[in-house]
Amino acid sequence: MEPILTALQQKQCEQATILSGTPSTVLMERAAHALVDLVTGPLLSDRLTTRLIGVLCGYGNNGGDGLAAARLLHVAGFSVFVTFVSDRGFHTEPEKSHLSPECLAQYTAALNAGVPFRMPEDTVTVWIDAVFGIGLNRPLSAPYISCFEFINKTMGPVLAADIPSGVNATTGQLSGAALRCTATLCFGNIKSGCMLYPGAEYAGTIYSDSIGMDAFSQDQSKILQMPDDKDVSSWLPRRAPDAHKGSFGRLLCICGSPGMCGAAILAAKSAYRIGAGLVEILACEVNRIPLQTALPEAVLTLYSDTDDLHDLVNSAMSRAQAVLIGCGLGQSQTAYTLLKAVLGSMTSEKSLIIDADALNILSAHPELHSSIPVQAVLTPHVKEASRLLGMTAEEVSSDLLSASRSLAERYPCTCLLKSSRSILSSCGTTHHPVLIATGSSVLAKAGSGDVLAGAVAGLCAESFSSVSNPVERSFGAALCGAYLHGKSGNLAAQTFGQSGVLASDTADCLGLARDDTSAHGLL
Repeated sequence: MEPILTALQQKQCEQATILSGTPSTVLMERAAHALVDLVTGPLLSDRLTTRLIGVLCGYGNNGGDGLAAARLLHVAGFSVFVTFVSDRGFHTEPEKSHLSPECLAQYTAALNAGVPFRMPEDTVTVWIDAVFGIGLNRPLSAPYISCFEFINKTMGPVLAADIPSGVNATTGQLSGAALRCTATLCFGNIKSGCMLYPGAEYAGTIYSDSIGMDAFSQDQSKILQMPDDKDVSSWLPRRAPDAHKGSFGRLLCICGSPGMCGAAILAAKSAYRIGAGLVEILACEVNRIPLQTALPEAVLTLYSDTDDLHDLVNSAMSRAQAVLIGCGLGQSQTAYTLLKAVLGSMTSEKSLIIDADALNILSAHPELHSSIPVQAVLTPHVKEASRLLGMTAEEVSSDLLSASRSLAERYPCTCLLKSSRSILSSCGTTHHPVLIATGSSVLAKAGSGDVLAGAVAGLCAESFSSVSNPVERSFGAALCGAYLHGKSGNLAAQTFGQSGVLASDTADCLGLARDDTSAHGLL
């Protein structure tokens, strides 16, 4: 998997590289050469007639990278100029006492090489953004914001050096404004701020160059990892040609309530589409006809107001390898009783996925928390996570990495925090946190969460015989289910368009997404 580093982690890599004998000036030259290679290659390949390159430089080491790149471009014969950006706005003569030592050295070298220093021009072919690096952690002043807005209105592409200026390199949040870049060249590793929104929207196409920087050597368990098709396909259970439905596991879905049977249908259908062998739905009697009509493949166990729910749940769970509870369940006393019965009937080998209303019941009933098994998977979206953590939704969304870690610490199981970029965390295991980046706005439709929950639960059931450790099984199923869910939405968009995909369309494409991932994973 691709390691995605925070600002602090990348700084630790840089310091380790310097301490091991590589001077910071050497790293700066390497960064400059990488910028030049990219800006004179892909970004200028279709702009061969006019090549005016503008380099925006701040006063820190990121500005030093830009100055070094400007010098290399000038020496190579390109038309290039430098503009400084600070609290003074755009200017051509920096306050030397405010430059970092490395930036001052590069400024002197650029002057000696004859690099022009000019104010911005609207004839620029491409800009290099070297104003702020990964150390920015304060709101921008008005002059910076005005400068960034001016550049964002120009027609030329922008290449960011390490991180788009104005984007927090760890959280992806904006410091009041940011440069909207066509591409970002990350030095060392890709930064989490380039992958998390809104920063991802400003980063454009992301490239990375190690520039000879040491790998992160601190607490490895805290490194965010991003999987690809090969990673996912390597976990997915092999489907033997002589298999039968029992080979692929049995899932129990305790989902739906009066007027909300659609959630149960979507979850169960998704579990089937992803690969589960048999899905049983435990639901209220009133939902019998719509469930049988919409999904005749599902086995139904129905309850009425007079049934002993504990006995019914215990009996149904004895037949299943995995249990999903919560989709469309409601938050009634009946829903509470069902969740309590599930938690009380769990055995150590079964997988449990807790979603939607079941999560809200957990938030309101802390007495249930101690009953959550370590192999459970919680799948909250931002609002549900805020209730589980006692935070506001804004606090959660402003720092998804921290919120994900907090979930896994407070609820020591596998937690999948769903957002535009989903983050998977598991406390007390050897698993790295995982960033799922396959999702898109295609999934911004009612029922998408039910599809995801069903996909994760279906993989838990299917992998019961192939992955004996229930915690490993839950984590792997959550990773693969979320990854395939995003790919499935994108496949559905090829037929229905970006805005026309329904949750049921995403469910129907899960098998195709799985096959496509497996095929690419073999390449």
